[in-house]
Parts: sequence; C-alpha cells; structure tokens
Amino acid sequence: MDSLVEKLKLVKVEGVDKVVFIRGKHEFTINEGLQIYYNPKTKTYVIGGEPRSNGMASSLKQYMQMMYSQMAQSGNAPGEAETNPEPEGFSEEDVMAVMEQGNVSKDEAIRLLRETGDVGNAVLAATTDAD
Repeated sequence: MDSLVEKLKLVKVEGVDKVVFIRGKHEFTINEGLQIYYNPKTKTYVIGGEPRSNGMASSLKQYMQMMYSQMAQSGNAPGEAETNPEPEGFSEEDVMAVMEQGNVSKDEAIRLLRETGDVGNAVLAATTDAD
C-alpha cells in the first residue's frame, strides 16, 4: 500500500481521530486503524480503517446487503461480471486503472467497478480485500 501511496502522491492527513459516514438513518464510524490520505491532484480523500455500525443497522454487512439489493433493483447487481465480462458504463481506461492500482485481473476489475460504481472505490476495495 505504501508504494501505491507514493505512486499516487497521496498526502497522509494527521490529527483526525474519527470519521463518521451517514446515509439516511445509518451511521458508520471509523476510528480503529483510521488512515486518511489526501490526493491534491483530484482534491479527494482516501479513508481506510475498521468501520463500526451505529444506529439502525447492526453491521456493515447489513448495510452492504442493502446496497447490493438496491443495485440489483436498478439492474447493476454485483456478480454480473462473471456472466458478462464487458465493462458496460466504464471506459477501458477505468478498467486498466483498477487492474494496475488494485493489482487485479480484468474480470475482477470489472466486477469491482460494477459493485462500487467508480474507479476510486474499486481500487480501494481491491487493495483492502487483499489485506
């Protein structure tokens, strides 16, 4: 991960003890193993750590299942990449970026893009799944 941080020229953000994500009535807090990096080129943050669920959802797994069911209803169900490996909705550059930065195969890159919806989250999913 350190080589990826250096390659992407990410800047480590210090002094943050907790990050909270809120979506509707669901709240997730990250404070264990919290790592935050800032990409000055894209003006985006990369946040890593161990999420803890607060509020109505009892676990991150439940939240992810809810997201997957919403994706399935909209026609973007996870797992479609196994039956249809074409990168619909994503450019070849997006697929290549996930393959290179996430160190995954083309099929895995497409699957991650479909599951997460964008390149940044797909790379993050690829690198955190490997840990």
